[in-house]
Amino acid sequence: YYQRFISKFKDSDWTQKAFLELVDCCYNLNKFKLAERTAERFFSAYRGAAFEDQIHHILGWVYYKEGSLQKAIKEFEWVAQNSKDVDLKINSLCRVGDILSEEGRIDEAMEQYNVVLKEYPDSLYAEYAQTQLGIYLLGKKDYEAAILALRTVLENFPQSFLLDKVHFNLALAYFEKRDFKQALDEIDTLLASFASSSLREKALLQKAVLLYNL
Repeated sequence: YYQRFISKFKDSDWTQKAFLELVDCCYNLNKFKLAERTAERFFSAYRGAAFEDQIHHILGWVYYKEGSLQKAIKEFEWVAQNSKDVDLKINSLCRVGDILSEEGRIDEAMEQYNVVLKEYPDSLYAEYAQTQLGIYLLGKKDYEAAILALRTVLENFPQSFLLDKVHFNLALAYFEKRDFKQALDEIDTLLASFASSSLREKALLQKAVLLYNL
């Protein structure tokens, strides 16, 4: 229906919206090449028009799913630099950080999250950026900094949907510092407060290790 609309009503005020929906449909159907071709048709016809940033964002996901990570980064960076939609900009910054971390470029990933925390501290994505920052500091074996970053999430975002992840990684950081009692407190908090957490089995195993060490 979107394809037919675009072909039949090229001058309609709704045609740009139809392009956006068509690209999104192609992405959700895993028709990635068709999504790319449709996006390129839009860009050639409506450069600088409404929905351009949203189509670039979807195209970033298309390239990510295809495994073309550099192309995905380029699309998300375009959105972060050009979109007037603040939430879309911040989401794109986080996506760049996530992809960079997948490539092992941890320092560059951390820079993206720091931009979010510095420029958009009150955004919905700040808690995610702060959590990711703590996890990457843990991976770099900077345990004190990791603990500080993760405890900031607990203090600033007490209702965060990421708190089970925060407590689990705090436990890992305290374990590496050989503060087994504090690590156990974090695990017990996770188990008591997040019964349906996907980390529950790992937390139980970690608790066994901590009890052994204690």
